Amino acid sequence: MKKIIGSLVLLLILAGCQTSSQKVTTLCSYKEGPWNIEQTFTSKDDVLLIEDTNQTYQWVGYMTEEEINEELVTLSELYSGIDGLTYTYDLNEEEVLETYYIDYTKATYEQLAGVGLLEENDHPDAFASLEATIENLEAFGYECK
Repeated sequence: MKKIIGSLVLLLILAGCQTSSQKVTTLCSYKEGPWNIEQTFTSKDDVLLIEDTNQTYQWVGYMTEEEINEELVTLSELYSGIDGLTYTYDLNEEEVLETYYIDYTKATYEQLAGVGLLEENDHPDAFASLEATIENLEAFGYECK
C-alpha cells in the first residue's frame, strides 16, 4: 500500500513538473513623428504564429498623393498571392492606415523574406522568433509588453 501511495505521489509530482506550452500574446507599439504602429504577436515556444499590425502615418508633407498611391498599390500587388498574408490599406486626405495580418503557419519563410517582411537567412530551418523580433523592434524604439 505504501508503495502504491508513494508511486501516486511521485506520479503527481512529476505530472506537476510537466510544462505545457501556452500561446502567448505580445503587444509592441511605436509612436514618433508621423508614425503610430501597433503590432500584436501570438507565439508558442518562441515561434511566431500570428502577427497583426496596424500602422497609421501622415503622408501629407512627406510624399505627394501620386507617390503614396503608387507605393500602396505596389505593396498590395507584391503581397497578393502569398498564402497566410493579408495586406490592406485605407488612404485618406492626410494619413494612411495599413494593416498586415501574417499567419506564420501558412506563409513560408522564403515568401516573407522574398518580399522584405522577414530578414533573409541562410538557414533552411529558420523560423520567425518572438524573442529576436522583440529584440529587433526594441532596438528601433518600440515598447513591447
